[in-house]
Amino acid sequence: MNAVTCLTWVQRGVAKPHPDLVCLPEDELKDLMSSAGGAAETEESNSDDVDSEDEKPRKKSTVSDAKGQTDSVEERYTLDDYDEDVADDSEDVGLSITGLSVYPSNQQDPYLSKGDQSSDDESDWSITPDDNLIAMCKVHGEFFSLEVWVSNVADGSLYCHHDTILSSCPLAIEWVGFDPGEADSVAANLVAIGNMTPNIELWDLDVVNTIEPAFSLKGKRKRKRKEKSSKKVETSRGHTDAVLALSWNKNRPQILGSASADCSVGVWDLSRGKGVSFLTSHDDKVQAVQWHPVEDQLLVSGCYDGCVRLFDCRAPSSAPSRQWSLGGEVEKVILLLTLCH
Repeated sequence: MNAVTCLTWVQRGVAKPHPDLVCLPEDELKDLMSSAGGAAETEESNSDDVDSEDEKPRKKSTVSDAKGQTDSVEERYTLDDYDEDVADDSEDVGLSITGLSVYPSNQQDPYLSKGDQSSDDESDWSITPDDNLIAMCKVHGEFFSLEVWVSNVADGSLYCHHDTILSSCPLAIEWVGFDPGEADSVAANLVAIGNMTPNIELWDLDVVNTIEPAFSLKGKRKRKRKEKSSKKVETSRGHTDAVLALSWNKNRPQILGSASADCSVGVWDLSRGKGVSFLTSHDDKVQAVQWHPVEDQLLVSGCYDGCVRLFDCRAPSSAPSRQWSLGGEVEKVILLLTLCH
């Protein structure tokens, strides 16, 4: 399956003009390639052993029948000396992954010509204040990725600036203008991604070639109390199933809302990296969530049971303030403000 599962706009003018490029040190790169090479050799040897065992009975039945034809083919194409030729060529060429070099920019690569093309690449790599950025998650079979696209209406350009490999199928994405690792998070440029796991990943869009998220909000399993007199379940500090929707509170930048398939809505404090409260008044999977654009304590959720619920997060343990019953599953909720004259 090839599809775009979710996407979001990036706030204009927040992205760095020149994103940071992650470059592994030489010693770490060698260790990574050696470990990858060792794993590849082990897999190849195992596959060779299996192939050799599978081919033995076949050779006994076919060699006697086609002996004359095999001899003529070997003489015609000199297959007897094939292994020696390959060995000699491999020694001369010296093909190996350790010979590959990675340079931070085309200007430092001695194998590229320094002309107008390199300057064009630098201009494509930089981000101008007039550029519009789109962060989208894609699925290509068993491959999942986060891509950052740049669009400019003035020159009509639209291209993929950089992409990142994801470990799980992405289901929801939300731009977040708050960086938990920085004291001053005015210019933060992150996206929160919900996937098939209970965890929420936050990726920094100003960092290229990264292999891990900048932050993760971990999910936990619920634990039942052993007391016979009480049938309540302890308050969970993390989701226990896939995260289906996300919403960032623009009035309180450190707050993030999430909807999950575990029939709950989570309220997260990004500054502490923990869940503040989890709303469990839903009867089915919750796949839509949205903060009120003005009243920062109000949160709206949409559920599979066909109900839209309005919560006051100042009292998260209480029932929803209002509830609307619809005719079908609620897939998306958006709060709009109308001006009356």
